[in-house]
Amino acid sequence: MQNRVVTLETTKAYGDAFNNRDLAAIADLLDDQNVIFSRQEQNTIVGKENVLHRIKTLFKRTDERNRKLELISAIIDLGNSKARPCLLCLMNGIPVAVCVISCKINGKINGIAVLLNGAVVSTARPTEKKYSDKGQLPAEPSRKAVLALTKAYINAFNKRDLTGLSDMLDESQSVFTRTDQEAIVGRDAILDRVRDLYRRLDSYGQDLTVINGIIDHKERKAWPCSIGVLDGSIISIAILSATPTNCISEINVILTPAIVEKARPTEPLPEPKKEHPDAAILKEREAWLLERAKKIERIMKRDGRLPHLMTKQIRVEQQLEKIAFLKRKLGIKA
Repeated sequence: MQNRVVTLETTKAYGDAFNNRDLAAIADLLDDQNVIFSRQEQNTIVGKENVLHRIKTLFKRTDERNRKLELISAIIDLGNSKARPCLLCLMNGIPVAVCVISCKINGKINGIAVLLNGAVVSTARPTEKKYSDKGQLPAEPSRKAVLALTKAYINAFNKRDLTGLSDMLDESQSVFTRTDQEAIVGRDAILDRVRDLYRRLDSYGQDLTVINGIIDHKERKAWPCSIGVLDGSIISIAILSATPTNCISEINVILTPAIVEKARPTEPLPEPKKEHPDAAILKEREAWLLERAKKIERIMKRDGRLPHLMTKQIRVEQQLEKIAFLKRKLGIKA
């Protein structure tokens, strides 16, 4: 119990010092001998001076990109630890990470862990308001405004109109969140994410269309959303948030089946694309080559990797690569 009280007090003190950009106060909280800073997908930083340098660099980077980063008190269930004190990291008012503080019994911090996975971030429960002024929350844009923005987003996405998408995004304020990924902040980073999605869809010969829908989510009833339909099957929803100037402040993509199945399409689902006429021929040829590859492998295990067998194996692999390329080009499903 005493450890939890100490952790709670130290966590709150770190959050206050961070929000005030008070590096001296942060330094006083860090253990002189043993402190580490860990962040998903980055190398762990060891030592008080190195951790302070990392935090100072973060302040500088967010200022350069005109982003507002704030920590608010929260609790989270992690493993066997229930309602553990933590800090919810808000980028431009949107949760993007969870910061978990570990400290000694004397209250000195010996570990700062930043968790970025969207599924983890969504489980953190704030214990204070999400805005620095702690005053009245700003009025949310109307349902009508969000509906218009969602329709425009769907139209641009399906047409692969990156210019149209760009016009809806703010250079530094827009945030893209997905339950299984790190949040993406800023217009250019979000557009890069969309370009990569288009590329991967083309590479695998898949067809992703988003359509209009509504969903009962949290306190909102029949709220506008986009529904992602991959090759005829619903796989995701996206709930947009709008700024007072009708830009997108957040694109929140949800993949959790229990939530996705609550979405109700307000337009017909797109029909799956018919398979290319040459699909049957390519698949038949591919099946024959795969069987031949297995036969060659069996002979090589028995007789050894003889030159003529290795040549046959290379030729089969080359033909399989060509078929895979043709399937992607013709939009044939893998």
